[in-house]
Amino acid sequence: MKKFRTKSLALLLVTLLLAGMLFGCAGASADKYATEAAPAEPMEAPMADYDRFYEDTIVEEEVWVDEESLTTAAGGSAEEITSENTTAKNALAEKIIYTGHLNLETVDFDPAVAAVEAMVSEFGGFVESSEINGRSEYNEDGTSSLVDRNAYYVVRIPSHRFDEFLKRSGSIGNVLSSNTSAENITSQFTDAEARKDSLLIQEERLLAMMEQATDVESLIALESRLSEVRYEIEALERQLINWQNSVDYSTVSLSLQEVEIYTPVVPVQRSFGEKFTTALSDGWKGFVNFGERFILWFARSLPVLIILGLIVFAFVLLIRMSNRRAAAKMEKRKQYFYAKPVDPQPKEPSEEQNK
Repeated sequence: MKKFRTKSLALLLVTLLLAGMLFGCAGASADKYATEAAPAEPMEAPMADYDRFYEDTIVEEEVWVDEESLTTAAGGSAEEITSENTTAKNALAEKIIYTGHLNLETVDFDPAVAAVEAMVSEFGGFVESSEINGRSEYNEDGTSSLVDRNAYYVVRIPSHRFDEFLKRSGSIGNVLSSNTSAENITSQFTDAEARKDSLLIQEERLLAMMEQATDVESLIALESRLSEVRYEIEALERQLINWQNSVDYSTVSLSLQEVEIYTPVVPVQRSFGEKFTTALSDGWKGFVNFGERFILWFARSLPVLIILGLIVFAFVLLIRMSNRRAAAKMEKRKQYFYAKPVDPQPKEPSEEQNK
């Protein structure tokens, strides 16, 4: 029986092999006949392929997961592990840009500025831009110093330490205002990546068609479209890189102002008397500060005001002297023209003179 089965199996394999060879030869003959019988392709074939593949193509890959094979040494069902993997994948796929703004005041400006820069370095970030300015004040020894200073920083902090940086920044000075915002660009990022993949496929097909093109016009058209595709790919790559940098490093705008005393924190619930007292105190402080600033401005501007006053006084004197001279000339002219004129006609002799 065993020999009979072995012979039957060998005979069946030989029969299948012969049938495959016969079908292969027949197929090759048919392909050869079709190739010889088919007419030559026209010169416009590359352009036809170009028009056909001009539209965007998005290739989606299907991933098959065997849930029964998902097991861990710690135990757990395949459904739980699949759910955890899906959640982790979605969390990693999210593209969120975080932005924060801080407005601080400090009585020790230089140590506060040093603390900001040290904190940025400690958190693994970097300073994108910074600006420090103030008002110049002249001293008695002829030197000048910068007072009422304020600093403005735009820093980039790793996104996973964004909240921690904002909390730590409150220790630098008195926080006047703080706000944050988040922008989810996951859909835009995914669309841009899909568009880039589609353009890469178009680039490969255009290169393949350029190798087969024999018409000069078709070759020129293909090269023009290829340059456009490559330009779009580069633009998308730059956009994706900028987005990824913004996602990886959050932006924090920090404003630091130098003050003499911190702004007091007022309780939320106050009576009318407390509000009135606070308003009166704030008004008086504002008036005093305005008076002090005005006196200081007047003291700094006093030499210039004295010089300007002398110039104006001299100018007024010159105008008055000029007016007086003009008035004197006018008076002389009046006296000349309004003097008693001499009668040009001789008088007739009277009767007494005739006698």
